[in-house]
Amino acid sequence: MITQREVSQLAFRQEKDDRTIEKDYVITWILLGLAGSKLKENLAFKGGTTLKKIYFPDYRYSEDLDFTLLEELDVGTLINHFGAVLKDLERSQAFIKCDDTC
Repeated sequence: MITQREVSQLAFRQEKDDRTIEKDYVITWILLGLAGSKLKENLAFKGGTTLKKIYFPDYRYSEDLDFTLLEELDVGTLINHFGAVLKDLERSQAFIKCDDTC
């Protein structure tokens, strides 16, 4: 897990605010989680985040993740798979579940 100090140092070097760096960190972990999940065969990653993460590391920071479903999946299955990815990330401490006191 990245520390707040590391976030602030990177934000300073990149001339971005801390929230932008934190969001990019979370996006990266979600992508890593999806790459190791059953969903990887059903999703095509696209959009601006694709450009940044795959081709141009210095490209703009992204706000979201864009995917296209390659095969028909019902909403319940999709939600269950995403939930499993998030639980795996939480277990690996990539994400730490936090209450209102964090």
